[in-house]
Amino acid sequence: MSTSPARCTRTGHSARHQLGRDFIERYAETLVGRALFALLRLLGTKRIVHRMTRSFRTGTSFTEIEVVDETETGCVVVFSVVEPRGQFTLGVLEQGLQVAGIPGLTVALESLEGERARYRLTWLR
Repeated sequence: MSTSPARCTRTGHSARHQLGRDFIERYAETLVGRALFALLRLLGTKRIVHRMTRSFRTGTSFTEIEVVDETETGCVVVFSVVEPRGQFTLGVLEQGLQVAGIPGLTVALESLEGERARYRLTWLR
């Protein structure tokens, strides 16, 4: 992927969001990333989402993550600690779950209270 001049001029929320997406995109290009995402594509959507909590804990052991299943095609993911404004984590969730093969994925930052963030995920069957 090449960096376009437009991408370099992003600031604030947009830049943090794109950084999260780029982080996952680059990770998915590594040997470990390719293997991980190939394995994840074999799992069902809910298993991928629940497995994601363990993946985040590997990188940030102080963060607690809770997945609340709400429907067959949606859930809420609550992070006890995210970066200011939660945009980097939003980008990581979007790109990571898309690369894992979740169809029709949408991810939205539903609420942010201090360091605690709540993201709503929906997908197609």
